[in-house]
Amino acid sequence: MTRTIVMLFVLALAAGRAAAANHPDVLALVITNNHSSETGRPELRYADDDGAKYYDLFRMLAPDPGAVELLTDFDRDSEKLFPEARAAAHSPTKAEVAAAVTRLAARAKASTAAGRATELYFVFAGHGDVDHGRGFLELRDGRLGSDELEQIVRAIPVAHVHVLLDSCNSFFVLNPRKPGGRQIGVTADAARSLGERLPNVGVFLSTSAEAEVFEWSELQSGIFSHAVQSGLAGGADANHDGFVSYDELRAFVEIATSHVKNPLYRPKVFSRAPDGRGDSPIIELAAAHAARVEVAAGPRRLTVRNPDELPWIDLDEEAGTTATLLVPERWAAGASLEERALDGTITRRTLAGDPIPAIAALTPRGADDMLAMLFDAPFGPRAFAAWRDEIRREPEPIYGISFEDAQRMEQILAQVAASERGSRRTGGVGLLGLGAVFLGANAAFATDDELRTTGYALGGGLALAGVLALATHTDGEKLYDSFVRDMADPATDKVRVVAETERRLDRLADSWRRTRHILLAGGLAVGVAGIAGLAINESTPRDAADRGFGRLAFGTMTALGAVLAVRSSFESPAEQMRDLWTHDPGISALPRFAISVAPAPNGGYLSLSGSF
Repeated sequence: MTRTIVMLFVLALAAGRAAAANHPDVLALVITNNHSSETGRPELRYADDDGAKYYDLFRMLAPDPGAVELLTDFDRDSEKLFPEARAAAHSPTKAEVAAAVTRLAARAKASTAAGRATELYFVFAGHGDVDHGRGFLELRDGRLGSDELEQIVRAIPVAHVHVLLDSCNSFFVLNPRKPGGRQIGVTADAARSLGERLPNVGVFLSTSAEAEVFEWSELQSGIFSHAVQSGLAGGADANHDGFVSYDELRAFVEIATSHVKNPLYRPKVFSRAPDGRGDSPIIELAAAHAARVEVAAGPRRLTVRNPDELPWIDLDEEAGTTATLLVPERWAAGASLEERALDGTITRRTLAGDPIPAIAALTPRGADDMLAMLFDAPFGPRAFAAWRDEIRREPEPIYGISFEDAQRMEQILAQVAASERGSRRTGGVGLLGLGAVFLGANAAFATDDELRTTGYALGGGLALAGVLALATHTDGEKLYDSFVRDMADPATDKVRVVAETERRLDRLADSWRRTRHILLAGGLAVGVAGIAGLAINESTPRDAADRGFGRLAFGTMTALGAVLAVRSSFESPAEQMRDLWTHDPGISALPRFAISVAPAPNGGYLSLSGSF
């Protein structure tokens, strides 16, 4: 049995090299950064490890020295684990990024001159954020903004670029929000914008809008990056055709994390292929210079570990399906394949088939339980087909909303509600008082029947309007109450509540703008009518009491018209708060913290750090 498996490795290596001759040249720029130049951000622990793993992954596709540029600063432990990557790495600074782009551009031009097509992978793992609606990535000595990223992908002349970002707010790095534009992003808008600006660029992003970085010490990796690496190394090839498509990778990542109960730990993915087709490949496995692990038909829960026992690929294989997984040639002989049974027992063997003594379950308890559900859902053709059916039925995904945004929305709506409530109550009391004055003056002074009827109607109308104003909540108050009620309901999708509330706030502000136009017209009409009434009152023979009452009534109408006209020139609270929501640069002031989960004897621990 051992000899047969070894022959499979040899044949797979030869086939991979032959196929590679007919495939595009591959270039990769991998940037990872544990650190931050911004104050208040926590240090990451495993971004440098993710950089080394991505480096090994793309070296299987681009074995020529220099085809894969790695920019990262290794800590002491990672230097020992990844000596080859350490020897090739440069620091993730702006100057080193520019130098790496220059070298890769020269390689791309040489490939074009030789008549070969070229594919470029741009990978980033580390801190990210958004400032005035424009996303940026954190380098060692500053920011790499959305404009600079676009310049990079345009500077390297290749057929296609595949951008993989594992950072907070990465959605806005490729989809910057224009000043005053909508903060919330949806798939159709983002895909259309990308297709127009960068038609040869495909993107695969972790779109969390929170400043949270989820790393797991059991993986020694970020959760999103490990799932992506497992998928690109063959785990996501659902139909076993030698390609991993954008849809297959998205399905793999989402299914792998689907059993994690806490939604904050489940990556929310935005993906778009260069041609906009989800079935377009993001990686061609057949072109890899790699050892291939042929996995027998499932079901089985598998982990491929490198010679240092670090997880390389995790996969929950669907029943009745097979898989082909890629591992770097240089350490394939020392790698191991482990299978976890339902009772938690793990059986292990070398990739050549030699058994390794069985060990007890490694799954930690306590704080790690929420992450132990990773890769706990089977993946294969049936799971992929079910995923595609499900996303067709689901509402369009919404991106770019954080917990801090929800808090800001509540504060903004509270201001709208408080302002409208104060105006409503003041106006209601004022109308009641004015109505009482008219009714009292009418009873005391009016002697003309026509004026008396007019006075009673006007005074009664004002009083009724005052009662209604005091008893009826405004649309702004109702919007605030609805938002608070929906956000308190554990069954609601909080992201959609914020998105729908933004739409309702837009409609309310637009309604107030139209109302102000009506107030202007109505105020002018009432004012003109009051002036005309005063003129008639003064020119018509009347006794002193009736003339005095007429002056009071028509003078009040004139003043009311002037008040309405002046009031129409001031924006309503809803309009003011809508402008604040769309223009306030406070959207960049996100809470910053990091979560790390690690096993410990008889349990585990969770580490939380940062600023809030």
